[in-house]
Amino acid sequence: MVLTGGYGKFGGPFFAGNPLDRGDGLRSNEAALQKCLSDSRLRIIGLRDLKPLMNVAKGLDVHFITASELPADWQARLPWVYLGADECGPITAVDLDALDQKMIDRLLSDHIKAIDLRSIAMQTSADNDGQDASILALAKATIDWHRRHGFCAECGGPTNSQRGGFARQCADAACAAMHFPRTDPVVIMLAVHGDQCLLGRSAHFLPGVYSALAGFMEPGESIEEAVARELSEEAGLTTNSVRYFASQPWPFPSSLMIGCVAEVDFTAPVIDDELEDARWFSRKDLARIIIGEHGEVAVPTTIAIGYQLIKAWLDGHRDKN
Repeated sequence: MVLTGGYGKFGGPFFAGNPLDRGDGLRSNEAALQKCLSDSRLRIIGLRDLKPLMNVAKGLDVHFITASELPADWQARLPWVYLGADECGPITAVDLDALDQKMIDRLLSDHIKAIDLRSIAMQTSADNDGQDASILALAKATIDWHRRHGFCAECGGPTNSQRGGFARQCADAACAAMHFPRTDPVVIMLAVHGDQCLLGRSAHFLPGVYSALAGFMEPGESIEEAVARELSEEAGLTTNSVRYFASQPWPFPSSLMIGCVAEVDFTAPVIDDELEDARWFSRKDLARIIIGEHGEVAVPTTIAIGYQLIKAWLDGHRDKN
């Protein structure tokens, strides 16, 4: 497997383009699933504190665990998820935190480290090598979901993993409710008017970083309605039209960033308490910011869809001039 860099197999932002055949039909066939898990080619992604084990000897490569390195009863003892398969065989993810410290220590070494996904993304995006970050995103998001859904939302009873880790079922036979992993949709939109675009910053951003505004979608809301509402709530802007750009899986913990460009009226931003600041930037200013020559203001890293929105809008204007 080769890392796709800033763009996935099908194009689009970082964390997109998972190359695996997820094998949805396989998950409901227990015999076929067990055959995959006993396949000699099985590769296991181990996560410690939701951080995948990586081989740091030369850059960053995923360190696959073999079944022989885990307890014989690992399928019953550890939370695991069948991620899918490629031409090299099947891949699963396993939550190692259920193991005792001695066994975890045996899996780690000077060159095998548990590294958080943001750090992996930053380095592999720059180096353009290593394993496919979209597979790691799937592993982290699904293992994290299991951690958060040990109890039934309907009756409060314990739940058990089903369908290769892509469902949990209430253990109470009277309830038996099925629960499935969910993705939280987030709209992220670049507000533009002519040769001006509006960027904002939250208090948790790195110093000087400004980006497109963003917010969670609400029930019963279309993408366009969410964009208009968020721009109105966060910056007091009136939206005239919305254009879809691209989407990005964002496994922190499990969101889908829906990138849009919004044509808005040109008015001074009236920011709410979610933002620390919001400003209009000219095309000329943005061209300097994106190459790091502005000094006081910066944009997000290239792995973020916020950067891709800004860069695409700027390049689109360049194409017209």
